[in-house]
Amino acid sequence: MKKGLLLFFLCTVFMAGMTQPDVYFRFANPQVIPGDPGVFTFDIEMMSNQPDTYQRDLQVYFDYSGEAFGDDIVKNNNLVIEKLMLMDGVIGDTPKYSFIKVTDVNNFHRVAILTEFTAEEVKPGPDYYNLVPEEWSGLARISIKIKSEDSKAGIKMIQELMEGGLYYTKTDSKPYKYDKLIIDNDLIKENLK
Repeated sequence: MKKGLLLFFLCTVFMAGMTQPDVYFRFANPQVIPGDPGVFTFDIEMMSNQPDTYQRDLQVYFDYSGEAFGDDIVKNNNLVIEKLMLMDGVIGDTPKYSFIKVTDVNNFHRVAILTEFTAEEVKPGPDYYNLVPEEWSGLARISIKIKSEDSKAGIKMIQELMEGGLYYTKTDSKPYKYDKLIIDNDLIKENLK
């Protein structure tokens, strides 16, 4: 009996150490910048629930209000995206990470942002990848021209499209899928005045 309990305990501890990390996303710092037209800005932040998780490749999808921002905001040059801490850095002359695709999705009021580690030819290691910390850190800052300030922003991430396209690395350059995606909030009812 004691051997069975000891074996169960050791297996439980071993398996707990092998769990894949979860990834968390949220919107932060929403603000309206007055102008003609005004601009709505917000950050996309992320974190992991385990240490030694490094940024690899991601896909982020979010919906927005067409009434508030118009149609096809990427194609119509009404969206600007900037890199924040988790996308920052260079190795030699090569940026560590790139937004490989920022696009409107079909006829929906939806944006897709795809990122990847672009310095593949370098030796893997913690000096080359950006650590995804266990506290909120910035991935991207989004700025969208406002079409109607009387509308609500209507912005939310689309979990079912993001799941399966979120990868981290353990500094060995190999992509590993996060176990779970947890989306912390939305900007659906955010005022644009």
